[in-house]
Amino acid sequence: MRKSPVSQLAGSSAFLDCALAATKEKRAYFHIAGDCFISHGDNMKAAWAYLDGKEYALAAERYRKAGLFDDVHGRPRWI
Repeated sequence: MRKSPVSQLAGSSAFLDCALAATKEKRAYFHIAGDCFISHGDNMKAAWAYLDGKEYALAAERYRKAGLFDDVHGRPRWI
């Protein structure tokens, strides 16, 4: 059974909050948040989450899918 887009987006935000608060599990939480953003169809936010989690290959793939591969070095930070 698929989750609704609203619950997927809430899950993404929850994992980002955990990643920002965590120390040891930070990379894992950013990875999970990126996966949630992909499920929601937001490749840009997935790329940001993967970059913050130091998952550079996954981030590059998401930037490419979002059509913004050239922006990988000049991305804005989380607001």
